[in-house]
Amino acid sequence: MEPPRPPPRVHVPEVLPPAPERAPGATLGGTPSSESPPLAASRGDADPAQAGGRFSAVAGVTTRRKVLALLVAAASDALSLGTQFAPPLQWAIDVVTALLLFWVFGFRWPLLPVFVMEAIPGLATFPTWILATSVLAGTTPTRKA
Repeated sequence: MEPPRPPPRVHVPEVLPPAPERAPGATLGGTPSSESPPLAASRGDADPAQAGGRFSAVAGVTTRRKVLALLVAAASDALSLGTQFAPPLQWAIDVVTALLLFWVFGFRWPLLPVFVMEAIPGLATFPTWILATSVLAGTTPTRKA
């Protein structure tokens, strides 16, 4: 029996050539355009002071608001255990929780799937509000008060 042959070698370049530099506001053709925004602003990493606003993810959330959101989520999950056999009451608690978390954090898309999961009676026993709020508090930049 013949020993197995090694696979054929493929040449892969080690380093790609550097990309040409472009001035801010330049189009792909290389000429500046007055109607195109600077490259940094078009990617979403603009200055937080300019982006600002309560609904901006760039602006961040204060530590006080993060703690308040965790307390709201913990209270909601604790109340959900007591109202497990009364779905309308549990849905009311979840609506109030979602509104409070939107007020504390501003609008965040990851809260919507949690709201839908809490509406399903069997899944409402898991601490989904605490999990989602912990993830949002950990990934949202902290802003000084």
